[in-house]
Amino acid sequence: MFGLGKKKEEKEEIEQLKQQISRPVVPEIPKTMPEIEQIPVQLGAQPPAPLFVKVDDYKDILNRIISLKTFINNCKQLIEKDEQINATREKIRNKLKENLDNIETIALQLRKNFPLPEESKNIDHYQEPEALTGLESEIEKLKKQVEEIK
Repeated sequence: MFGLGKKKEEKEEIEQLKQQISRPVVPEIPKTMPEIEQIPVQLGAQPPAPLFVKVDDYKDILNRIISLKTFINNCKQLIEKDEQINATREKIRNKLKENLDNIETIALQLRKNFPLPEESKNIDHYQEPEALTGLESEIEKLKKQVEEIK
């Protein structure tokens, strides 16, 4: 008896499975349309390009882009020229320092080789030119102005 009961149960399960397989699977169609989600726009994101642009607007935009590129190239060239000028100034400054050192060395050698008479030893022969004192005061004024700007 036990064997017959199991067979009936198995046959019923098989019949149920056959019925489930034979039924066509149709997805349920929702009765209402789902809401469309709003996609948040990120800052800095470019809006989509328009499909049509007026020819005059397009020419104007191209002219502005060309002007910007020209301006940028001019700025780059100016910076390059400024760097060249600064490099040349630095070379001139270094050469001037070198020449002044050479002149100072020659002046010291001359002083050693040609002693001064006894009367002039007490006199200081070096007098600072007025142009240098004026120049130094101008440099100090410029330094103060630069500090004020900072």
